[in-house]
Amino acid sequence: MVAKTIPKGSYAVFKAIGEQPQALIETWGQIWKEIDLKRTYTGDYELYNEKFLSQSPQEIEVYLAIETN
Repeated sequence: MVAKTIPKGSYAVFKAIGEQPQALIETWGQIWKEIDLKRTYTGDYELYNEKFLSQSPQEIEVYLAIETN
């Protein structure tokens, strides 16, 4: 196991719900089409929690570091 520190900041959250990995691939496709999303690229990550491990449909949360003004 490796521990990482997630930078403090604002994050946009997207949920990939459904059959994996297809739902995650589709979610990332939607993210890249978000023209108005001002990303900082400083701390993007995917969260695989109990909803991914024990729930149907499976869920993965995608966190993107964003600018807030």
